[in-house]
Amino acid sequence: IDAMPHAELNPRATVLETTNSAAPLDQLLLTNRFDFEATSTAAGWVQSLKQAGSGRDTTLGGIGFQNFVYKKRTPFHPKRLHDFLAEHFVFYEVSSSTGESSEEGSADPEKTLEQRRARAAKNSKKFGTLLRSKGWFWIGNRPVGIGEWSQAGVIGRLGCNAQWRITAPEEYWPEQGTPERAKFVEDFPDDEKDEDYEDLDQVTAIGDRRNEIVFIGIDLERDKLEKALDACLLTTQEWMQHQQWHQAQVDRIEAAEAKVKLTGDADVDAEAKRAAVEALPEVPAPLDGVDPFEPWPDFEDEEEDDEEMEMGE
Repeated sequence: IDAMPHAELNPRATVLETTNSAAPLDQLLLTNRFDFEATSTAAGWVQSLKQAGSGRDTTLGGIGFQNFVYKKRTPFHPKRLHDFLAEHFVFYEVSSSTGESSEEGSADPEKTLEQRRARAAKNSKKFGTLLRSKGWFWIGNRPVGIGEWSQAGVIGRLGCNAQWRITAPEEYWPEQGTPERAKFVEDFPDDEKDEDYEDLDQVTAIGDRRNEIVFIGIDLERDKLEKALDACLLTTQEWMQHQQWHQAQVDRIEAAEAKVKLTGDADVDAEAKRAAVEALPEVPAPLDGVDPFEPWPDFEDEEEDDEEMEMGE
């Protein structure tokens, strides 16, 4: 809000700084402050109208407003992404089960919210004035859930409420060649859009997983911001290491299922295979030990309870 020209346009306006729009109601309701005649003839508005006809550029672009979309198909490293967000924003993780938010960095030696806001504002200034950002992101060791990010000023929210379409079971995929299928795979890489479900490699297929975040601000330093975000992505070596781990898990599951003695009853055999897989000891992903984010929903458990799945739009 500090970057907005409110003082020039309406010097009578009262500016309230809030967190998550929490403002005292007595400052908003029944204040009797609004004066239509005074506001409509305020010098700031009159001056702006005069400038509009004087040749001065008063468009959003003319006063420095910019936007761009950060798009990458490489997943983020959980720790580096967390550290980037904690350095440049006061952000909250939203629980999908309760809808409640937990503030990141509450154990920071800087005790007050105002101090954390000031630090975040100072740190993010190197990117220009970041007014708003919103979008989806992909964390390397969280291949199922869609990371959701929303930011206004120095306050950000992060959570997960849906899964990537590539991770949905085959029965949820529309029939090949239909408009519904085309819509389903529209965000897949071109070389994966026409593949049948069974032909997509569980380990290397990307599907609709991606980082896609729009940034809006004033005099944005796009190159600096993109470089900082790129530094949070997995390196080639880290990505290969994670894929090797993933392939090892696929092999373990297939081996466990192959050992099940089939009865000929599809339901009984399916349950036996499920039990065999669940009995396997858990092997953490290489990045799990450095992942500081709160747990996300287990969509595999939700599939058993719900006929409809929440997938990315």
